[in-house]
Amino acid sequence: MSLFGYLCSPLCKAKAEAQSIEVPVFERQRSVVEAKERRKTLYITLASCAGVALILGLWIWYAWFGSTPRTVYSVRFSDSASTGQSALAGKNQLVFLHGATLARHDIKQKKEIWSRSLVDKAELEKVIADELKYNKSAMEKAKSNDPDNLPDAVDANELRREMEESAGADLKLRVVGQNIWVIAPNKLTLFDWDTGQPSKEISLKDDAGSVLHRGEEVVVLSGEGSKQHATYINLATREQREEDVTGLPTPSKTEFAKGGGKASGKSGQKGGGGGLPSLSGKGADKPLDPAKVASEAQKLSIPGKIALPAVLANSVNNQRVLKELKDNPGASSPSSRRLAPEEPFLLIPTPDGFMRFTTKLLEEKIVTRVAMKAPPAKSALDGAVNVTKTAEVANEILNEMQRNAGGDTVEEDESRYLVKLSSADGKNEWSSEVIGSPHLFPLKTVNVLAVNKKIMVFDKQNKKLWEAALTYNVGGGLEDPEALDSGVGQGPCVERNKRLYVFDEGVLTAFDLATGNAQWRVPSVGITGLFFDDKDMLLVNTTDASPDSIKYSRQIDISQMPAGQLLKIDPKDGKILWKTSPPGPVTYVSGKFIYCVQSYTLLGSEDRDSVMGIAGMPGTRAYVRIKRLKPSNGKEMWEHYEHRGPIDIQFDKNTIRLVFRKEVEVLKFLSL
Repeated sequence: MSLFGYLCSPLCKAKAEAQSIEVPVFERQRSVVEAKERRKTLYITLASCAGVALILGLWIWYAWFGSTPRTVYSVRFSDSASTGQSALAGKNQLVFLHGATLARHDIKQKKEIWSRSLVDKAELEKVIADELKYNKSAMEKAKSNDPDNLPDAVDANELRREMEESAGADLKLRVVGQNIWVIAPNKLTLFDWDTGQPSKEISLKDDAGSVLHRGEEVVVLSGEGSKQHATYINLATREQREEDVTGLPTPSKTEFAKGGGKASGKSGQKGGGGGLPSLSGKGADKPLDPAKVASEAQKLSIPGKIALPAVLANSVNNQRVLKELKDNPGASSPSSRRLAPEEPFLLIPTPDGFMRFTTKLLEEKIVTRVAMKAPPAKSALDGAVNVTKTAEVANEILNEMQRNAGGDTVEEDESRYLVKLSSADGKNEWSSEVIGSPHLFPLKTVNVLAVNKKIMVFDKQNKKLWEAALTYNVGGGLEDPEALDSGVGQGPCVERNKRLYVFDEGVLTAFDLATGNAQWRVPSVGITGLFFDDKDMLLVNTTDASPDSIKYSRQIDISQMPAGQLLKIDPKDGKILWKTSPPGPVTYVSGKFIYCVQSYTLLGSEDRDSVMGIAGMPGTRAYVRIKRLKPSNGKEMWEHYEHRGPIDIQFDKNTIRLVFRKEVEVLKFLSL
């Protein structure tokens, strides 16, 4: 039966077929079984091929499309703005400030929930009318008294735009849960989640100073005389409390900066890579800055680089003529603006309260050293000059400009100071004389005092624990230790897992927090900040510059400008796990998400305009370049590029929010 089934032989099978007799099929007949196996194998093969093709297709789609950012929502504006912020709140809820416009949008439904202007239009028009009236009066008066010096006519539209931008620049957006807060210089306003109407307003005192951020809490310092007043506002619970902080009057940031400290605060253009500064001032007699010219020269086209020496030579000649025509003996020298022999005082915010930091100059000593190499014995202009010598000629001209402008030296502060540390009420005081300008870094469990090439570590009762020598100077200090904007990382002093990380101008050092013993050192010039990933590995924003760039910090070489670098370091032993050269610094690290950003924003002109470069040559266009890096090796996973510069960039794992002058954009990608 396994051979012929229910038939006895092939002859019987032939007779049955000839007589059209249907014979049942024996299910275990060999031919039937083999046919079933062949069909089964075919089905399995086809299913496997389809599965592989599906997986391959999904992988290709994910690698080329799904894992790269795409726009999931955007809002366009007819009017441009120079400031803006955004925040994600709830599920698919976008809250943003665009200039002075506050709005909430639903990303999933792709619609606006509400929007409102934070500028009082009636008051604004009244101010504009008063300004136009004053300008008209001034012009009429000048026509009769001084017709050769008529003031410029005020354009109402331009004035309105400038005033609206100015109003928006003073606003700060904070979103905690469904509480939408806008912080202005004179008040904090809570806006209703559903309607966008103001539901609570907290007025700040006229003498309000710094606004500090403590997680979900905002601290506003105010007061004068022998009392400093702190107002604590919880943005989640909407509660507020008051506290008197004993102390002397706190000088302004500007006053303290003049007194030898470093004022906190940020200026300049936004963007991960930073905007390129203008090389010449508004006045025609303002000279080119050689260092800025060198920076711009890296971005010139080949024809622009070839023409650079001639442009620079012409500029040098113009500067010499202007120097002979203009005499300004009353100009103050850098040394004349040194710290006055006073005792300025600041209340410094720390994670657990405030402390008093006092510095007093006892004896001034400013040391000047040459920070440029000697001019070459043979000029690059001697002999034949061709295209191959373009960089050499440009370097010689730029360095000559640097020396002629007195920029070949740097000043180092070796003055003698009296430094005092105490609690806000003046108790637990520590004082000592130090050599060099002191900088204070309040950390979680300790405070670090940096003085030139030395650090001293104190506990929270201002008891000195230990001190250590460094290779180079440490800069900065007095910044809010819990500032919201981390920028390009923490530092130069960071406390983490019983270690103290300190980077100076050329070395990163890990100290044992308890003993002060140096566990390891990594030489690296130009470190700007530290990040830690979810495994506590250390990510360092730095450069590939050599130690010579510190010794000869004023020397210019347009052919060897330092490039940015990112190092991943094992904090246990200081071993460099990998290094890479991203286009811009890393600005966000969270788990498997590492983003680096390079951007250039043209504030004051349209997004797609190009800025004028050296002596009228075409310069850099506005742009933003975002790259995601792979945590295991630092290699690029994808790049997102746009020909416009953002005024704000925020990351939240696989979601990216960008605020442009005329648009708010949300990008998103899949992450496995």
